[in-house]
Amino acid sequence: MEILGIPLHPLVVHAAVVLVPLAALGTLIVAFWPQALRRFGWVLTFLSAGGLVGAILARESGEELFESMGEEASSTLDRHMTLGNWVFVPTLVMTVALLAMMLLTWRRQADERPGWLYWVSAVVATLAAVASLVLVIMVGHSGATAVWTE
Repeated sequence: MEILGIPLHPLVVHAAVVLVPLAALGTLIVAFWPQALRRFGWVLTFLSAGGLVGAILARESGEELFESMGEEASSTLDRHMTLGNWVFVPTLVMTVALLAMMLLTWRRQADERPGWLYWVSAVVATLAAVASLVLVIMVGHSGATAVWTE
């Protein structure tokens, strides 16, 4: 699939490359600062969902591009594709955990302390955010290596 002669993959991958790290960094900030979550939580949840959609589109378009390359595909590209297949998993977990945090925050009063379910969601969101960041960096590095050194 192409847009104006450019393969779709390098175009849609930027959604994941920008939105997932922004959502992950924001999640690391708001996970243990409930007041910031009240202010920025919905924005982060939508950023995370957008990053999830971007990761899925990048994966699908990347698989199509990989298959179209045939014998030109290298082991570096194979590693890139393998890592890229996993980005959506922690991003999905982060998105769901952020949504849970938002719903749990929405239901309580501003002066009420968060309950244990909120803190479980915050820990899950934090772990998923770190995993998302690490995976996006690894996928981006392996993709850049494949494109620029081979």
